[in-house]
Amino acid sequence: RRRDAEYGLILTRLRQKDYPMFFSESTKFIGKYGGDELAISLGFQMGEILLAQGDYDAALRTYQELLTRHGSNRLAAQALLRIANIHKRRNKLDATLDTYESLIARYPQSPLRADAVFGIAESLASVGRCAEAKERLGKFIRRYPGHNYIPVALFEAGRCAAKLGDGATAV
Repeated sequence: RRRDAEYGLILTRLRQKDYPMFFSESTKFIGKYGGDELAISLGFQMGEILLAQGDYDAALRTYQELLTRHGSNRLAAQALLRIANIHKRRNKLDATLDTYESLIARYPQSPLRADAVFGIAESLASVGRCAEAKERLGKFIRRYPGHNYIPVALFEAGRCAAKLGDGATAV
């Protein structure tokens, strides 16, 4: 099919790291095929490249567009997590917390929910809101005991407990 051939060519551009052509051809593909799963995937990939290049404004716009147009797509929760992480990198605490909370509310069944729960706790700890962070870290540790962020959560909970003067009760 023509669509698959066009998509294959775009992926070749990506593998070759020919980003200008990748963006140009992806934009045309998205315009042509709109809500098609491959078009949505290309839009998300464009955001990933922009994020990796440090173009946070463009990445934010790209992820927001995906959410606006395709909020029920499997990549929407991932886009929301990326938006929260961009806000976090920019030290915008309120926007970070709001975005993580939005992910939890909008996508309660998403496996990324755990990342958002941890993101909230870690963000609170990073600005010295240790009592709130410690409580949330404890809930995270109990609810997601097998998560790969558990070592960091335990460390952060211990740091917060030490700052609060109750080091014996980290979680």
